Amino acid sequence: MAYQGAFPQESFPKSNLPPELFSPDGVEAYGNFNFLKTGIFFSDAVTTVSEKYAEEICKSPEIGAGLNGLLTSRRKGFKRNSQWY
Repeated sequence: MAYQGAFPQESFPKSNLPPELFSPDGVEAYGNFNFLKTGIFFSDAVTTVSEKYAEEICKSPEIGAGLNGLLTSRRKGFKRNSQWY
């Protein structure tokens, strides 16, 4: 979670994504174009090493590295060992 691939806003046009996606409800995080947030945003499922870790990254801004809100919104799409949580 700590290494998110955050790049300046000026990098966003290189992605060829629609400009309206660069917002806190989209792929922007703290003023940067965030690759990890983009991946989570567009993913069909989020895989974690355990159900406990999934809970921790959703509940804690520190452990979730500031993406806990997005992760919480995707909670029903978490997958571990072929089981959905």
